[in-house]
Amino acid sequence: MSAVPLTVVAPEALPVPPILGGAVQTWIAELAPRIAARHPVTVVSPAHPDLPATETDAAGVRHVRVRPHGPRAVLPRVVPDRDAWRFRLAGEAHLHAARAALRGTHGAVLVGNRAAFVPRLRALAPAARVLLRLDNLPLRDFDALARADAVLACSDFVARAARAAAPEAHALGVANGVDTERLRPADPARRAAARAALGLSDGPVVLFVGRFVEDKGVHLLLEAVPQVLAAHPAARFVLCGSAHFGLASATDYERAVQARAEALGPAVTLAGFVPPARMADYWAAADVFCAPAVWAEPFGLVYLESMASGVPCVGTRRGGIPEVVQDGETGLLLAGDPGPDAVAGALKRLLGDARLRERLGAAGRRRVLERFTWDTMADRVEHVLAA
Repeated sequence: MSAVPLTVVAPEALPVPPILGGAVQTWIAELAPRIAARHPVTVVSPAHPDLPATETDAAGVRHVRVRPHGPRAVLPRVVPDRDAWRFRLAGEAHLHAARAALRGTHGAVLVGNRAAFVPRLRALAPAARVLLRLDNLPLRDFDALARADAVLACSDFVARAARAAAPEAHALGVANGVDTERLRPADPARRAAARAALGLSDGPVVLFVGRFVEDKGVHLLLEAVPQVLAAHPAARFVLCGSAHFGLASATDYERAVQARAEALGPAVTLAGFVPPARMADYWAAADVFCAPAVWAEPFGLVYLESMASGVPCVGTRRGGIPEVVQDGETGLLLAGDPGPDAVAGALKRLLGDARLRERLGAAGRRRVLERFTWDTMADRVEHVLAA
């Protein structure tokens, strides 16, 4: 295959590499160096004070980080949060700032999770194929979906939704991956060291990782805590996350979660937003991961991280989660609309059966190695580039 120049456009909120987190930013950061081994790659993302405006990293990926200026930078901040235009204006400001890096690009342009960018990118780079990475629901900009040369959805579930919304869209599932070297099952010494570093005792540890928004179901986990403690008094619950990656003040929902957690006493630890680079200790310390999503999760990268770490999952049978977690084989999946009793039941079952945890954790690790490595994901993207 001849080299195809690839320009990857990140969304407007978070930089690449993902020093502030973000599933799309992580996907781009893992994709770029693997593709750069065979094709020239440029990544365009928002500026951040800890990152240079331009650089070429060790893998040969060229980074261009842009910051909106003038009225385009100010207007999105003065539009009320509740107004959908704020989201669109921020995207427009980001693209306007990036126009010099994008104009006249050839080869392929891959935009991360912003269908609305597709028509603008076609105008800026008419000689390039425009590919759309689609990670989120609900879908918007249906006409733009059909205008992309290919829609690389994070799951078959999202690909089906894209084709239903825009029948002319060429949508296919290209799953997320996970770093299986950084995240791996912890031996007893590693587990003990991680727990000591986090101030945790030898009791069982239930971990939640995700945004503190209602969709993720952290409130259900907290409602289940008293039942779990009645059966396993030494259990501890560690909640990693915030509403906005630690970038904004707490929402009403986040404050309600914090109040509920504090009312449960020392059994619950609120770790706040934890940068991805610091998450390895939390995975090493965990016995069970629980994220009882109450919406149609498009994919669920955090379940992959749990499985790569050899930690059995408790999730829900919604959206793309069943494509990741196999019920009874790599974790336990609850009914699509679970209550706290169901969450507590699954946790009590796992915490009470070390052999079951070991079996599910080992099977989860094998499944990740077979199907969900970043190398596998990059191979699928390169296949699309060659089409």
